[in-house]
Amino acid sequence: MRPALTKFPERIDGLVNAAGVPRILDRDIVARVNYLGTRHLSYELLCRMPKGASIVNFASLSDTEWPKRVDLHKELADTQSFADGLTWLAAHPVPQETCYQYFQALIVWSASASFDLYMRRGVRMNTVAPEPDWTILGDFCAMRGRGYERRVEGRPVETHARAPRVQLDAQRTL
Repeated sequence: MRPALTKFPERIDGLVNAAGVPRILDRDIVARVNYLGTRHLSYELLCRMPKGASIVNFASLSDTEWPKRVDLHKELADTQSFADGLTWLAAHPVPQETCYQYFQALIVWSASASFDLYMRRGVRMNTVAPEPDWTILGDFCAMRGRGYERRVEGRPVETHARAPRVQLDAQRTL
């Protein structure tokens, strides 16, 4: 990730973390992209963010089991670096079948760090945890089994329909 950091401008007023991969990929990749990479990128770029900047994280509400693992989520979230997170995960492997949900719950839970970011740096961090998206509905159906698309409440949203919410969250308000 270090070479990619040089591509960002010196001043960053807003960061939208919308990258993510489905659980059909190896759990190590899901961990690196969906949680550790998002967190690492945000903290590495924080020094370039002035007071009033914003971070918006995309996540999913697909995990209903996180309360059973809250202590583990806290331990992983408390690791200090990308490498520390990988070490923790090696000692506490996440099952392939639930890796997507596990790391999505961590993004939502990690939003609790937003208070500290705001108090120390004046940077707001919000998490957008939307309904299913047409761009990933096929992966959800594969993950959840046949007929899942008929159980989705409402209609899956088009990706562009989220833009106004993300823009609102990313606007500088200070």
